Amino acid sequence: MDVASSRGLYCDSTPERNGRAMRSTDWTPAGRSTTRSWILAVLLLAMTTGCADRGRSAQDRAERALAPLALDEAFFAAFDALQARAQTDPEAGRLAARFGVRALGRAQALQHPSLTRLLEVQGRDPAAAGRFLARLASQVPEDAPEAPGLMALSAMYREAAANLEPALVLAQEQGPVAHGVRLLVAHRLGDVLQSAAAAPENDRGRRVIERLPGFPVPYSRDVTDAAFPRALKTLSLLLTTPGDDPELAEAFAALAADTNPWLDGRVFALPVTLGIGPPVAAPWGVRIGVAPLLVLTLDDDGLHAGTRPVVQWTQGQVSLALPETLFPGPVLVPPDRLDAPLDADDSTAIDAIRRLAAAVAPVERQLDPEGTSQSPRALVLVASGIPASRLRVVLRLAVEAGVSDIRVAIPGLPGAYLPALAFHDAPGDTPPVPAAPRARIAVGPDGCRLVPATRLNAAGLEAALPEGVTLTAKGGRLVHLSIPWNAGVGFAGRVAQTLGLLNREAGIPRLVDVTPDRDDTPARVLIDAAFEVAGFPGDRFPDLESRFPGTRCPAVGPCIGGVPVLFGLEPVRKTK
Repeated sequence: MDVASSRGLYCDSTPERNGRAMRSTDWTPAGRSTTRSWILAVLLLAMTTGCADRGRSAQDRAERALAPLALDEAFFAAFDALQARAQTDPEAGRLAARFGVRALGRAQALQHPSLTRLLEVQGRDPAAAGRFLARLASQVPEDAPEAPGLMALSAMYREAAANLEPALVLAQEQGPVAHGVRLLVAHRLGDVLQSAAAAPENDRGRRVIERLPGFPVPYSRDVTDAAFPRALKTLSLLLTTPGDDPELAEAFAALAADTNPWLDGRVFALPVTLGIGPPVAAPWGVRIGVAPLLVLTLDDDGLHAGTRPVVQWTQGQVSLALPETLFPGPVLVPPDRLDAPLDADDSTAIDAIRRLAAAVAPVERQLDPEGTSQSPRALVLVASGIPASRLRVVLRLAVEAGVSDIRVAIPGLPGAYLPALAFHDAPGDTPPVPAAPRARIAVGPDGCRLVPATRLNAAGLEAALPEGVTLTAKGGRLVHLSIPWNAGVGFAGRVAQTLGLLNREAGIPRLVDVTPDRDDTPARVLIDAAFEVAGFPGDRFPDLESRFPGTRCPAVGPCIGGVPVLFGLEPVRKTK
């Protein structure tokens, strides 16, 4: 018998006699073969049973040596021997995986110096843990109950595209394998979430999916089930229910102590949307910074007032701030009231908007202490099929409630919005006297007319116009430019290009009035025109961050070039 067999690393079941293997062909003829067969069977059974006993004895010795998770020389001697035996013994492979995940979880959480030896690397190698876990998982029989979870765990650490649900399920079970998996999943989630938490609010979910491809996100209209908040809730669950493994208790406590300092007291606002909508290729719109928490939603049911969901981490627990006013919120004004002349009863809706603005103010200061506006601000979402006349009423209510900072969600760009003003430049302006003449876009159901701020010579302009844009002149002077719209491509960038052309000719202001010229103009066409104003070619809009606190422009790439004044220069009045 060889040295490995004598140590119980594997079992040699071939009996030996005088140093030679016993051969089954050494039978004597006929009469004695039955007796010898019976004797040989008894000997083989005894030897096989003895070998199995030695295997179980070796397994018992390995468990006793590995159970304390001392991560010392004795631990590694036993672990190396178990790994070698796992090449031929499936049960040894399961045992090696069980202690391997526990050892890795403990070493990572405590930053134990044995981590480099366990992973067989020198220096930092982010992929080493993934390779180690993949090797452990490969030693476990495919029909073992923990096999799918271990394979998913290795994929989680290797950032491989795989269904990670089995790892999360195993992590929430009980038992020695589950406890180690729970610690490793929590460590991995904490690492990913720390990176995602530093990203802009609209990029956090994408960061989670990029680093955990296959992380399960259910199809749900509940935005708290999206990738980032779901990962946050899962981390909280794993850290607050560590299990009853005494050797891992210190590691769980250390991981929680490392996690809480960068999470405790943090609040994270979640994006909201009414749906994906037709894709928008143009990059205009703001995706970074902190959007308003107050949300005014206009759909077929009327005007809703609510707040974006905000998740907060407090001493390891995840909860919702402002849970009673979650998006979209109750209906403040039904459709028939939005279509009728409003009277003194609007005070109910105006007061409700004021109360919500006051409620979100302290939370917005937590989200962005340096960029928080001193005046109420609101995010406006408009469903498809809503007439612009209803949007006018909603904006009037918002302005009368003190809202001066408006962000309009862009259909087709979830999580993006465009900064806008309503009726005039800023609170306190007295229409119809603007600070400077502005271009005006009069929007109808099928397109718009762009009227320049000053009369320009029409000569030479027509040849430079974008395709599909037509020019109307009188006495050689430009009167307006007509730009078509269709549901498939909107204005296709032609409004923005035309504004750029007029700016080169006459240096027009980057504030542009956008208003409907017909009562049946869809709000969607109005918003598309406003979106193109945001794409005003040239430099970014001056003082964007001071006019719209919380807005951030990327260091590289386009930013807001112009700001629309919705229903520009119209008096704030009761409208039909």
